[in-house]
Amino acid sequence: MPYRLPTLLDKLDSLGNNSNALLIKEFYCYMNKNSLSVNHKLNNLRVIIPFSNFLGSRSFFDIKTKNEILEFLDTKMKSKSEDPDGKWITTWNHYLNRIKQFYRWLYNRENNNLEQTEWETPYFIRIKNKRGPSEMEEEKKVRSQVDC
Repeated sequence: MPYRLPTLLDKLDSLGNNSNALLIKEFYCYMNKNSLSVNHKLNNLRVIIPFSNFLGSRSFFDIKTKNEILEFLDTKMKSKSEDPDGKWITTWNHYLNRIKQFYRWLYNRENNNLEQTEWETPYFIRIKNKRGPSEMEEEKKVRSQVDC
C-alpha cells in the first residue's frame, strides 16, 4: 500500500513505544538534514515503523543479538507454494538493509564528525543478505568454469 510521508509520520504519534517513536523521529530529522530523497525516507520509515511495532515495548537499544533481528526478518519469508519464484528474498534483503542502516545511524549518531562510510556497524546487525536461486545457480556455473 503506497504511503505518503505525512501519513507515515502520523503513524509515529500512535506508535505504542514512545522511546522508539522519538528515535525514529530523530532518524527522520537526520535524513532531512542530509537531504535524502523522499523515496529514501519513505522506504526507511516503511521498514523501521513495522520493526518497532514488532518489538512492542522493547526499545531499539534492547536488541543485542542477530536472532532478534532475524525473528522479525523471517516474518517476510514465504513458502514455495506462496512464492514459487522466491521474490520474498528481495523483500527480506530490503528490510535487512534498511534495518542495518538505521542501527548504523543509531550507534554512531553522537559522533557527528564521522562520515557515514566511517560508521561502525554493530556486531549483531552483521547479517548477510539472502541469495535467491538464480544467484546460487550462477555461482555454481562460475565455480564449474573455474574448477573450484
